[in-house]
Amino acid sequence: LETTNALNLVPHNAIYVLEAENPVESWRTFSNSNFWQFLKNHPYLKELTEDADYLDELMQENKTALEFLGNRNFYMSAHMTAYNDYDYLVFVDLKNAAIINLTSLPWKRMLGDDYTVKNITYQEAELVQIADKESNDNLYLTQIKNYLVCSYTKELVTTCIDQQDTAFLSHNTKFKEAYTRSSSRGLAQLYVQYDLLDEYLGVYTKGNEENLQLLSNAFSFTALDMNLNDENALLEGYTSLPDSIALY
Repeated sequence: LETTNALNLVPHNAIYVLEAENPVESWRTFSNSNFWQFLKNHPYLKELTEDADYLDELMQENKTALEFLGNRNFYMSAHMTAYNDYDYLVFVDLKNAAIINLTSLPWKRMLGDDYTVKNITYQEAELVQIADKESNDNLYLTQIKNYLVCSYTKELVTTCIDQQDTAFLSHNTKFKEAYTRSSSRGLAQLYVQYDLLDEYLGVYTKGNEENLQLLSNAFSFTALDMNLNDENALLEGYTSLPDSIALY
């Protein structure tokens, strides 16, 4: 089986990528921290509360599956899906479980009567569509090399399939500059691409388009190592600059 790093699979239009070695334990630590509660309850960040609750719900709903996967490399990337909306791609390293054929798993027996399951062929890839009868949400899963890839937006999964051999981040010199100068010893790592950050922040704020565009143009990538304790959140990393900025 051909293997790869998840960063090679992340499509070019990622706003940010979150990396964690043990997703369940890392999320438990982060979501129980004073820092996370501060972010959720701060009056100036109230627009983010709904997304914070959604992310927490997403992790809780998939806790059993994630715990089953165990201590594996976990990546989550955010992508714009419309002018004022975005969604996530999730990548989990299957390791030895990569020999499993997703389409042949007994999904209906595993999930129960609250879900319907359908296999979809895209290009030469096989996708599994899991539909929640109550919410009408659809989760799409596929396997690319040694990674399980899933999203609630089908187009993100198919884009990942289309660009799987592009390795945009790994070949981007500005991303590599930030990545190689940051640590990976903390709770999680966060990588930010500034090209689309103005569109992402525009979901939460209006009337600041010019300033947001200036922010996007001023930086290329940031790589951050995240550490938490009871009182503080520490983010350490490196930011690369566009060539036009770096000359000054």
